[in-house]
Amino acid sequence: MDEAVSAMRRFNRFYTRFLGLLRDTLADSPVTLSEWRFLFEINETPGLTATNLMDRLLLDRGYVSRTLARLQRRGLVDRRESDTDRREKTLWLTSKGCTVMSEVDVSIDQQMIDALGRLDPSGKVRLLQAMNDIELLLSS
Repeated sequence: MDEAVSAMRRFNRFYTRFLGLLRDTLADSPVTLSEWRFLFEINETPGLTATNLMDRLLLDRGYVSRTLARLQRRGLVDRRESDTDRREKTLWLTSKGCTVMSEVDVSIDQQMIDALGRLDPSGKVRLLQAMNDIELLLSS
């Protein structure tokens, strides 16, 4: 088991470094990885609540609250009164938030295109199958 744990941790360090996830911002953008993930979730489900976000990302209330406040101060996220429950606020990307989201997506897509471009066709197939296998095995 020790070898398996070491191998998983080594892969995690490699992949974190490969994606540049420890940099101050994601893909040379104005947002961090966690901020981008918040924008992604809000973009995927406009009008979700902070509680929904907590549940989706398995984060505590304080962290979600601080991150949302930072995104709102920077003009990327807007909180609006819920149509169904006046006590709750729904989350929406502002036009600036949509622009940042789009720019980061383009940059990340290019990073993936560059990485895949270094592989021959059989390498691409092997990589994508291995990624699929990891996802299936760890989500069961």
